[in-house]
Amino acid sequence: MLFPVLGLAQMESSGLLKPKPKPKPTPAVSTVRWQNYGKLTLPVDANKDGVADDIQASELDTYSSSYFYATKAGQKTSEGYSAANGETVFWAPVNGGGKTKSTDTVRSELREQLTLGKDGDNWSIEGTHIQTGTVRVTKLPKAKVSGAPVKTIVAQIHVFNSNSPPLKLQFSSSSAEGTVVYAIYNDSPTRNGYSISPKIKMALKESFTYELKMADGIMTTKVNGQLLNTRDMRANWSNSRFYFKAGNYVQNTTKEATGNAEVVYSALTVTHN
Repeated sequence: MLFPVLGLAQMESSGLLKPKPKPKPTPAVSTVRWQNYGKLTLPVDANKDGVADDIQASELDTYSSSYFYATKAGQKTSEGYSAANGETVFWAPVNGGGKTKSTDTVRSELREQLTLGKDGDNWSIEGTHIQTGTVRVTKLPKAKVSGAPVKTIVAQIHVFNSNSPPLKLQFSSSSAEGTVVYAIYNDSPTRNGYSISPKIKMALKESFTYELKMADGIMTTKVNGQLLNTRDMRANWSNSRFYFKAGNYVQNTTKEATGNAEVVYSALTVTHN
């Protein structure tokens, strides 16, 4: 009996020879275990409920998208930065669809959770609470008015059940001031008493370190080891509960700017004593 000679394609289609599955690319792994930190808020509202989508802490070790991803050595980010191995990119477009209840701007930002999955478990003014980070801002939005400020917040001490965080670490650029990093303070939970720290010159893509610290009600902010300011928070904040934030919280609306902001973290630590 004669058997037909089948080509490779015919053998595969006939089931005589199954094609080898294509190997899946190995995802890059962040040097920071974000799963141990808290949840991620995205500049997206996929379910159209009017609120930015969250990725829960339990998903963060395997989650990756254009808004939040780890890099391999030499990998180019979406904004052209040549990354080191294990850095984490936070990317957000000004015209992103996801906003929170308290703002008209978007973010790709992590929110600390002392008990993972629970927003209600936060720390008090007593004790010593420190967040340190190594970060660089690799892209800011483009101002619609030439030279107007464009900016993003890379870290915060926030307060539970209030839209009035006591500390925001902001990176901005304008024709008047150049490119700088500085802290914004709020002396009261009722949004009274906003002020800013001295400003430090910092180029785009330049790596810098920061420390946000609350020790028995005394809040200090450092950038590259330089003390920006010291604030006594005990008079107005003694009954508040706090949490840290880290990432890319864009501060420009679509009326002010176009394009994207990109923030790259290479290290982050949090301690509570």
